[in-house]
Amino acid sequence: MIRHKLSMLCIIAAVGGISLSVLYINPYGGEILLSGALLQLSGSRGDFALHATMTEMVSFAMRLLPMYFFEMYFGIMLYRHFCTASIYVFSRYPKRMRWYLGECLALWGDALLFQVLLLAAALFTAAVRYRLTIDAGGLLLGAYALAIPALWTYAATLAVNLIAVKAGSSAGFGAVAAAQTVCVVLFGLEDALERYGGIALGPEGYLLRCNPMASLVMGWHSSGTEVLDQAVHAPYRTMDFNHSLALCLVLCVVVLAAGAWTVQRHELLKADSETGV
Repeated sequence: MIRHKLSMLCIIAAVGGISLSVLYINPYGGEILLSGALLQLSGSRGDFALHATMTEMVSFAMRLLPMYFFEMYFGIMLYRHFCTASIYVFSRYPKRMRWYLGECLALWGDALLFQVLLLAAALFTAAVRYRLTIDAGGLLLGAYALAIPALWTYAATLAVNLIAVKAGSSAGFGAVAAAQTVCVVLFGLEDALERYGGIALGPEGYLLRCNPMASLVMGWHSSGTEVLDQAVHAPYRTMDFNHSLALCLVLCVVVLAAGAWTVQRHELLKADSETGV
């Protein structure tokens, strides 16, 4: 089981990282900075940050496909593990909370390893194709480009499991994927309100700051650290790396707590979410 899980994790990360690198890391010349490669992986086009146009939002959504595959596979696998535990474990081992927290800790390790391997595969492929230069801003950006997507992927995968317990595995992934897609579509809400309704809500980028999926767009963030801000050239000053990191952490805690509450009270022996009986 563990060997199969790690094999799938490595395959999804390796294939996803290589594909993302080939499709989206395209410097104007034959060389690229580490910061530039990381920005292009998260939606930027060359030195230009992601714009809230339909074409670029679709392109950004395509970049999320490896993450979606991870959420689907590991979210459903955690749900099935819970189903098995409900039958064979909880009848003899009543400490559900300890079991659940152990599963969640293992899933966090999987999500972090997945993001490490995904970035490593993408950057290694870029280094083979182009001259990749490591810059100080890129190293700092890399820490956020690793932590924020890992936390987001972890929270989304837990949410798949949480909804699957109540509605079944297919509904679990479908609901989480749909919610993320809606958040991406809402990237253009601020521009649409201003362009067609003449409504300007606060400083530019304010609505994006409230959109959790926007935390995955590295090119929209600033930090207050000069070397990092010079590498990113963010168009907004309302989005901060630390704010997005904290937002993803809060989402993880909320979904983790909701899952703990559900595991403690839900009886799969009495209510099968897959069959509805």
